[in-house]
Parts: sequence; C-alpha cells; structure tokens
Amino acid sequence: MDKQLAIAQYAILLLMALIQDSPRKTTQETPSIQSLDRGLVILETIGKSNSPVSLGHLTAILGIDRSSVFRLANTLSGAGSSPIQHGQKLHLGADGLAPVPSV
Repeated sequence: MDKQLAIAQYAILLLMALIQDSPRKTTQETPSIQSLDRGLVILETIGKSNSPVSLGHLTAILGIDRSSVFRLANTLSGAGSSPIQHGQKLHLGADGLAPVPSV
C-alpha cells in the first residue's frame, strides 16, 4: 500500500468516527476539529518523509507538548499495532502508521 493511500484511508476513518460522535452544524462558520487537524498533519508529515519521523520532530511541527503528540500518534497507530514507546520513530507502512522497531 502506498503512503498516500494509507494517509487517505486514515483520514476517512477519522472523519467517519468524528462525524458519528459530533452534533451536526449547518452554518458556514463551522470551526475545524483541532485534534483531527493535528492528526492529519502527523499523517501528512510522516507520509511525505523518506525516513522514519521522531516524536520530537512532530512536536516541533505541531507546536504542542510531546505528551499530546505521543497520544495522537498512539491513537493513529490503531489498536491492532504495537504501542508506540517514547523515543521510537514512526513510519507509514502497509498496515498504516506504526513505530519503527528498536534495534
């Protein structure tokens, strides 16, 4: 699976989950969902990178605290994969967002 397809699939899943959980607004002034925006930035950053991306790098890009980036990345990696450990780098693989195994 190519990285752009994985990003698109994750974005669709996130949007579907958020739509089900949030009340519908009909005005044109509907604000964006900050956590979704941040998750999409994480997926886009990792998807465009030719090498694994560290949590520190994502923290610098998002401008939020490291623990929030860690929780977002763990959420995006999904329940079926290995949990992300502090200090691990991330990549988009065939199964989506995943930690790079420590050597």
